[in-house]
Amino acid sequence: MVTWGDAHILRRGNLSLPCAGTGNSKAMDPFTSLYMTGARRFEDNRWICSAGSSWIMLVSYYQGKVTGRTIIPYGNSDDQASSHYNDQAPLFSEQKLKQVLYYRDEVEKSAKTRFDLRTTADGCEYMEADS
Repeated sequence: MVTWGDAHILRRGNLSLPCAGTGNSKAMDPFTSLYMTGARRFEDNRWICSAGSSWIMLVSYYQGKVTGRTIIPYGNSDDQASSHYNDQAPLFSEQKLKQVLYYRDEVEKSAKTRFDLRTTADGCEYMEADS
């Protein structure tokens, strides 16, 4: 017996992970899964995910506070040298979401680098501040 995660995978760079995925335009109910993925390529006895949700966001407004959770199936960068090229793929594979940093104090607490932004007459330039 072959499990779905062995036959249907998410591949990004040198990373290959099991991938959930149901629902498509030909299914009885095309919206049966929050993590919709589809595969058009079959390689190494596996379907390689190549279509589906571009990003997922769930937002809640409760007692005056906004909270949210998001995921991008691969990562936030198309640059293979970037640490954000496939950093969200493991979460997507595990069907997990990450917290949205919505309020200033949340962003500042989690910031890895700060930039001092300055507007100029011809646009916007930035200067890196303390890391």
